[in-house]
Amino acid sequence: MNQASSICQTSKPISASDKNQRLHYLDVCRAVVIALVVIFHAHPTSAGIIGWFAWFRMPSFFILSGLLYKQPQQQDLWRFVKKRTSNLLVPYFAYGFLFIIVLSNFNLLDKIFITYPQLKATFLLFYGGRAMKGDPFLVFWFINCLYLSLMLFTLIRMRAKNELQVIGTIAAFYVAGMAMNHFIRFSLPWNINVAFIALTYFAIGFYSQRFINSINQDFRKYLPLLGILLAFCCTLFYLSDIGLFQLQVDMRASKISDPLLNILVPPIFTLTILMLAMLLSRTALQPFLSYVGQNTLPILYLHIMINTLVYLVTGQRVPFLPYIALGIIGPLLCAYLLNKTELTRQLFLGRNSSRLLGHARRAYNSIARPGAL
Repeated sequence: MNQASSICQTSKPISASDKNQRLHYLDVCRAVVIALVVIFHAHPTSAGIIGWFAWFRMPSFFILSGLLYKQPQQQDLWRFVKKRTSNLLVPYFAYGFLFIIVLSNFNLLDKIFITYPQLKATFLLFYGGRAMKGDPFLVFWFINCLYLSLMLFTLIRMRAKNELQVIGTIAAFYVAGMAMNHFIRFSLPWNINVAFIALTYFAIGFYSQRFINSINQDFRKYLPLLGILLAFCCTLFYLSDIGLFQLQVDMRASKISDPLLNILVPPIFTLTILMLAMLLSRTALQPFLSYVGQNTLPILYLHIMINTLVYLVTGQRVPFLPYIALGIIGPLLCAYLLNKTELTRQLFLGRNSSRLLGHARRAYNSIARPGAL
C-alpha cells in the first residue's frame, strides 16, 4: 500500500450501512444552519442571540462538508476534481449571471456601479470573495472558500507522507490565513485568506467522522454529552450577554477576534447542533427538515434575491418573520421547479453538472473540427 492510500484509511468515512440515517441527521443539521443564515440576513446584527449565531453559523457548513468528505484514490483524482468543480462552480456562475441580468432589468446595478455596471459585476463574479457588491451576492464568497478548502485538503492529503505532515500543513495554512487577515486590508481573489482558515474547519469535520458515527450508532449513550454541550453553550451566551465573553467570527469580512477560540467554539456548537439534529431526525419533523437540508444550495443563493425582488416590486422592506418565510419557502419552491428538467438541475442545483460541461465540450469540439461548418 502506498503512502497516499495509507493516509486515506486513517479516518473512516461514515459507513454505507448508516447511509439513510446519516442523510437524515446531516440534512436536518444543514437545515438548522441554513435557517440561521436566513435569520441573520433578515435582521443583520452583531448583538444578542442573532449575533451569537455568527460564532458558528458559517464554520458549521465547512465542518459538515468535512464530515461528508471521502478521499479519492490517486487514479480517481481527475474525476473527483472535475465533478466537484462542476457541481460547485456551474451553479455559482449560473446564479451569478442570472442575478446580473435580473438586477440590470431593475436598474439596481446602475446604483451600485456608476459606469459599465454589467462589465464590473461580471469581473467581480470571477474575482469572487467579499469584493462582490450588492446584497444578493453576499453569500457567493462561501462557494469560493468551500471549493478552495476542498481542493486544498485533497491536495494536502494526496501529497503528505503521514498524518502529522497533513495536520502540520493545515496548521500552517491556518496561521497564514490569520496573518493575511491581520496585515492585508483589501479583498483577495476568492477570499483565499478565509479559505486557508476554512481548511481547518473542513479538516475538523473530516477527522470527526468516526466520532460522529459512533454517537449516531449509540445515541442514548451520549445523551449526557448533549446536556454538557447545551450547558456550555448557554453559559457562553450568558457570559457574552453580561459582557464577560466576546467573540467575533465574521468569515466573509475576514474579521476573527481570537485565533484560538476560533477553532474551539465553532466545532463545539456544531457538535451540539449535530446531536440536536440526531434527536430531530427521530421526530415527525424529519421529512420536512431533511428536504430543507437537501436544498441548502438554492436557499443559500436565493433567499436574499427573493426578498430583494419583493422590495423592488413593493417598495417596502420585508419584515423579519415574512423575510424568513420567503427566504426558505421561496427557494424550496424554486428548487422543486428547477428539479423538473435535467438542464436546470445541472445549472442551478449542482446535480450531475459535470455532464453539462461534457456536453459543452463535445459541442465545441464538433464546431471547432475542420469541415464542421
